[in-house]
Amino acid sequence: MKITIATLGCKVNQYESSKIINEVSTYSGVEVVAFNDVADLYLINSCAVTSSADHKSRKLVSKARKLNPDSMIIALGCYGDLEPEMLREAGADHIIKNADKADFLGILRAFGLIDTNRRGKDAGRFGRAREVIKVQDGCDQFCSYCIIPHLRGKPLSTDPKIVIDEVIKAEAKGIKEIVVTGIHLGKYGHDLDLDIDLAGLVQTLLKETSISRIRLSSIEPFEIDISLLKLVASTDRIADHLHIPLQSGSDTILKSMNRPYTRSQYLDLIDQVRNISDDIAITTDVMAGFPGETEDDLGDTLSLIESIGFSKLHIFQYSDRPLTRSAAFSNKIDSGIKKRRARTLRFLGDRLSHSFALSQVGGEMRVVVEDRSDQKVLRGKSSNYMDVFINNKTESFNEIVEVKITTVTAAGLIGEMI
Repeated sequence: MKITIATLGCKVNQYESSKIINEVSTYSGVEVVAFNDVADLYLINSCAVTSSADHKSRKLVSKARKLNPDSMIIALGCYGDLEPEMLREAGADHIIKNADKADFLGILRAFGLIDTNRRGKDAGRFGRAREVIKVQDGCDQFCSYCIIPHLRGKPLSTDPKIVIDEVIKAEAKGIKEIVVTGIHLGKYGHDLDLDIDLAGLVQTLLKETSISRIRLSSIEPFEIDISLLKLVASTDRIADHLHIPLQSGSDTILKSMNRPYTRSQYLDLIDQVRNISDDIAITTDVMAGFPGETEDDLGDTLSLIESIGFSKLHIFQYSDRPLTRSAAFSNKIDSGIKKRRARTLRFLGDRLSHSFALSQVGGEMRVVVEDRSDQKVLRGKSSNYMDVFINNKTESFNEIVEVKITTVTAAGLIGEMI
């Protein structure tokens, strides 16, 4: 049986998809193929964070049905929890809710889709050279625009012993970089009967494993403390990169969003980060067109972004989400205005990204080689989260190499192996 999976949304979804496909691949008669191939079973790991994600989820189901009308299509993920009937209308045969993902193999066995006779080999690794490790799930922040707490439930942390075991297994497969992720990563450890938080978990991984690089996924600004910052700056085994969501630079909008920090507090945090290490690249998320956002509010956001000089912005437009408080707000922004504001933010983000990239020319970087973009050029990710293309003919996939940066292109940095 040929099986394939398509994944939308966050790194937690990426982790869950990878785990599912790796486990399924160990059963007899299973062949994993690319999503555009004809398969017997299509899995769509959906997302519901925006209305655009809803649309993409439905579109992938429809695409799978066209690729093979006789296939079985199973949708899972957040959109499956939110609007299962919409996915069924698009062509999905079955919906697996987030709460049931852990028993995914049992569900496939119940459907008669897999044999219980294992291949007798360890699971392979599909997809990225860097491996995502989920250490936390769920959220109870309830930002006024966000549906995820309703779909993922309360914060739950993975026992550190289980995390260590996963990292050691990743090492054994040759992985050089892991990405530690969660739905609300900064909440790690709060629900455990252990004296551990995110900084403590990272310290444990540094001590108990030999993984070459640990990258932290998105962390809320109100959950980054000095102990974590000092840990990041203390070793080159932790990536020089923090993703710290901003959403808005306006105090009025931040309050309406139920974001528990102010513009000034965010700036103070960035000052703390840069006082500890000038080398840390900072990326962020920004929302365009939240209800009630004025041109002055947009101006506050633009000026804050400019003053910080992020290395990369992720811009998305506000969209109503069911069950959220902001869906009932009356002061919605016209779609044309939202698009214009998003373009303005992206233009600024592109300029800042280019400026940051230019600042790297002449410097040296340790790069995890992920793949060969063509017969002569290797592609990888630097510690500070830059795409680096390396002019080298040697086969160095999934190795960390030293690279001297020589120039900048629209695709990323160009360098020579040292």
